[in-house]
Amino acid sequence: MHSNWMKILVLFLSGTLFLASCAEESDKRSDAEEKPTPTESSEKKETSAPTTTEEKSENTSATASEKEEEKESSVEEGKPERVRFKKGTTGTELKGTITGYDVKEYLVGAAEGQQLEATLNSDNRFAFFVVDHVETNTRIFDGSVESSSTVFTDLPHDGDYKFTILMPRAEARRKGVAHYTLELYIK
Repeated sequence: MHSNWMKILVLFLSGTLFLASCAEESDKRSDAEEKPTPTESSEKKETSAPTTTEEKSENTSATASEKEEEKESSVEEGKPERVRFKKGTTGTELKGTITGYDVKEYLVGAAEGQQLEATLNSDNRFAFFVVDHVETNTRIFDGSVESSSTVFTDLPHDGDYKFTILMPRAEARRKGVAHYTLELYIK
């Protein structure tokens, strides 16, 4: 009877070791597939965006408007757009469209004590904007918690202010679309 228990224990342990080694081997394979070598990684970074663009431009079913949207989205991704007022003016209107989780960011330079007036008009009632001072990472206005889509305030710092236009998570999940106009004045 004692030897039967020993055989069962040995079989159990060997089966457990076998399963553990299989799982470890599987993890190694999936890690190797997920983590490219440094050379592959740099090659992918250099070629990933052009490949996507080439693939889309080779797609004959893509319409001209889709190609235009592709250009706009590539400009919108990444860095915020620097806003410069026309000479002799104190404001501008910025127009655009966001969809789902997209955000649009604008940078405006201003001096401490200047007055900021900004209003967001959109066909999507959920679209809102926030204003942050870049250098101090200070939130100046948060349209998601204010009951207004207009801010009128004296600016507390010199430097760049970032205006971010976005939608709340629930509307973004529904892939809501917002065409907007941001009226922006700094005096």
